[in-house]
Amino acid sequence: MEVLMKKILHLRFPLFFVLMFVVISSSGQDIHLSQYDAAPMYLNPAMTGKFNGRMRVHGHYRTQWKSIANNPYITTALSADRHMKGNFSLGAQIMNQKAGEGDFKEFRFLLSGAYDLIQENKRGHRVSVGGQLGIIQKSFDQQKLLFDSQYRPDNGGWYDPTLPSGEGFGSSSFMVPDMSVGLLYFYGGESSRFNPFFGVTALHINKPKESFFGADNYLPMRYVLHGGVKLNMSEKLQFIPKMWMQNQTNANEMTTSFVINYHLQASDSYLIFAPTWRKDDAAILELGMKYDDYIVRVSYDFNTSTLKPTTTGRGGFEISLTWIQEKKRPDPIPNCPRL
Repeated sequence: MEVLMKKILHLRFPLFFVLMFVVISSSGQDIHLSQYDAAPMYLNPAMTGKFNGRMRVHGHYRTQWKSIANNPYITTALSADRHMKGNFSLGAQIMNQKAGEGDFKEFRFLLSGAYDLIQENKRGHRVSVGGQLGIIQKSFDQQKLLFDSQYRPDNGGWYDPTLPSGEGFGSSSFMVPDMSVGLLYFYGGESSRFNPFFGVTALHINKPKESFFGADNYLPMRYVLHGGVKLNMSEKLQFIPKMWMQNQTNANEMTTSFVINYHLQASDSYLIFAPTWRKDDAAILELGMKYDDYIVRVSYDFNTSTLKPTTTGRGGFEISLTWIQEKKRPDPIPNCPRL
């Protein structure tokens, strides 16, 4: 009997209930990316349109906890943004996260807009504000879950799916509106040796109500602070030390990175190497390349948290691809120094 119960608990629903505890019982959990600035509008809506070109299209894929779960976290994202007339830029993104035997899903559709308060300063300073509006939908399949009330101890112990779960879910799906705002400053003077950049984001400013039980549970605001400086060491070499911090009620997270960009003049491309440390959680190794209109980045999270003995250090794999339709101009707009 104990062996059977351990197999059921191990194989079927532990990841889902961990997720349900985080999402419902506590203060909520947002979609998590290690390559956070590869998806700029998710990082900060003020970064909408911050690139040299006509249009930008970005795709993202991440899988996490595959080493300890049959159905790990899988995150996918697709976004597009472009410059409009004047100081405006517009964009849109869709994101989806799936995890667990209960087929828990989180879907987001968000529209972003940014306005440049300072656009063409002679010294290269730029300031932008942005806003984001959309929907968040969360759902799960109750029929795919197992509960202890469906376990029968007779005949050596067995699972009976016809027994009632005893759970009082009010709904297996809900949809809520979502609003976020952001501010961005960067110095885009390409002739300068130093290009600092700084941004702040407040997400879920409307604090949408979310619950599968009809309870008064609200998604709390999440605050993000990000910044760094691009150091132009030579025509071939750039160093970009950068940081990212976030807070959501009692949860705090900090990430520091040291990006190295090396210019291959023969092919007019950049190699990207970015070791990253996420405090008390993971060591991240990122490799990438910028060639022509494309930027590809691949990273892996090596788990360093208290879960390390179980994961044996294995964390998450992530890959992103960005396409920017170049727009040749004699006086190009200074680019945000992420790369």
